[in-house]
Amino acid sequence: MNAPCPLASDAALQAYLRTLTRTYVVGLWHITPDGTECCHARHVLVPYVGTPEGLARKHAVGRAAALVEAERHHWCGATAASLHTYRVELEFTADRGPW
Repeated sequence: MNAPCPLASDAALQAYLRTLTRTYVVGLWHITPDGTECCHARHVLVPYVGTPEGLARKHAVGRAAALVEAERHHWCGATAASLHTYRVELEFTADRGPW
């Protein structure tokens, strides 16, 4: 038996689209302990729908930095304090599709 589509109602579809409007791609870089440059990129969901764009971007950078530190510190020495941002952009918006 097929499961019902989770986006069957208009309200569910609108809620899904609102989450997509706050999905950012964040690019971060740092210098490793051996002196080389190391780059990281993360997709980050900022769940604060009513947040102004500038503040949402700051939240996205903070979340991405925390993810990189948790996932890669043991490998390349990345810490949230040592990471620098080189790109923050929306992955998808309601007016501009993912195509």
